[in-house]
Amino acid sequence: MKRRVEKVVILGAGGHSKVIQNIIYRDYPEIEILGYIDRERRKIELSYLGTDEDIANLNPKHFKLVMGIGQVDYGIDKKKLIDKLLSMGFEFLSIISKKSIIAKSSTIGCGTVVLDQVVINVDSQIGDFCILNTGCIVEHDCFVGNFVHLAPRATLSGGVRIGNHCFLGAGSVVKHYVSICDNVIVGAGGVVVKNIDVSGVYVGVPAKRVND
Repeated sequence: MKRRVEKVVILGAGGHSKVIQNIIYRDYPEIEILGYIDRERRKIELSYLGTDEDIANLNPKHFKLVMGIGQVDYGIDKKKLIDKLLSMGFEFLSIISKKSIIAKSSTIGCGTVVLDQVVINVDSQIGDFCILNTGCIVEHDCFVGNFVHLAPRATLSGGVRIGNHCFLGAGSVVKHYVSICDNVIVGAGGVVVKNIDVSGVYVGVPAKRVND
């Protein structure tokens, strides 16, 4: 039986996008990458299809989009772009590394990317358009909102709740049953030991707010 080919276009062509491309080539031979959309032409093998303004000239029925734009902030601008593309009829495909470990009872939202060596344990929920970067851990019964980026080796202990538009830096840790509200950045190596109810940037051990 002939395998169905899924055609995709990748948004972005930076480092995060290249990691996603590698996972697609390695794990998903049934996916054909037609090219990429970016603010400028990059020196990569994929075909350049123009900027996000040029995507209006493409037919959303012919392919799906893969979100290859990274996030080191609240991801508000990325949400505006995605909302625009969704309103134009484009669909997004989630990419999940086959070198990750994901419990059957856990769920992953639309457009989310899960990279190598990620662990998502039982009964956890991951929202839409998230990035679960290399080696991060989401333990049992966690809830992760939309547009959340867990940087490499970030760890959520059991029962953690993360709001929308959050960024948890590399090697950060959130103590079990702690909640973090929307629009929070936790710096690399930060350790969150109590609920965060005020948006902002938090750093250190234990993590403390550093901006007004």
